[in-house]
Amino acid sequence: MFADILHHWLDVREGPRGRGVFSLTRTPRGICILRDHVIEVGFDDIVERSVLNAYPMAWTETHNAIAFGLTNLINHSDTPNCTILRFPKERVICVTALQRISVDEELTIRYACDLWFTPT
Repeated sequence: MFADILHHWLDVREGPRGRGVFSLTRTPRGICILRDHVIEVGFDDIVERSVLNAYPMAWTETHNAIAFGLTNLINHSDTPNCTILRFPKERVICVTALQRISVDEELTIRYACDLWFTPT
């Protein structure tokens, strides 16, 4: 299912949006670049002012999820080059390229929430 994952070709470094995840290789559209496991959390399980409050993502009708891995370092863009595919049964997410990604290009996703910052 995830045989095409390229996560070992990623780098975390400072960029125009702050710390982010960058590709070290050209990546074709449709490739699962990064796979992370998640833990399900109830909608009310995380206290509003907790440091974890910035990390949950929409998961199922009854739970959010927090990813373990580089997914949490991928920055927002209004025109993202990646999307997140969810696999609830496996408790896995896959960051997938929406377009061809160049060497040294930052991976971005569209955050599915009200933003707490002004996008760059």
